[in-house]
Amino acid sequence: MILVFDALYAVSLLTCFASFTWSVLSFFEVKNSLFKVLFNSLKVTSVLFWAGSLYLWYQTSPLSLVSSVSGTLLNLASLVLFFWSSYCIKEHRFSAIYGKDIPDKVFTSGPYRFVRNPFYSSYLLCYGAAVCSLNS
Repeated sequence: MILVFDALYAVSLLTCFASFTWSVLSFFEVKNSLFKVLFNSLKVTSVLFWAGSLYLWYQTSPLSLVSSVSGTLLNLASLVLFFWSSYCIKEHRFSAIYGKDIPDKVFTSGPYRFVRNPFYSSYLLCYGAAVCSLNS
């Protein structure tokens, strides 16, 4: 039973990684050349986080039942918020943070009614799942 939940945690972590990577490549525009350097460093940092999380999971596997279930549930909540946000903005591309362009819209529907930045909130949920589950 523990191995099943441990595998579910690993699959949910990999799904978060793939989904978040897809969003960075699909939803954000980077127009400022200086910001491209910062944005690329953010991508590298993110990949290092995911690689570290997978390495820690591998080293501590199998996780305890509580750790794997709580991590899986937090990852699933993260994915629900992430895809709900993606669905709401599917016709638009957002500017990445610290960009010089001025947004011409403010979204107030879907998860944006409750959270100013649901994408970042979904990332934080996933990062929290890694911290809680991997006994970090």
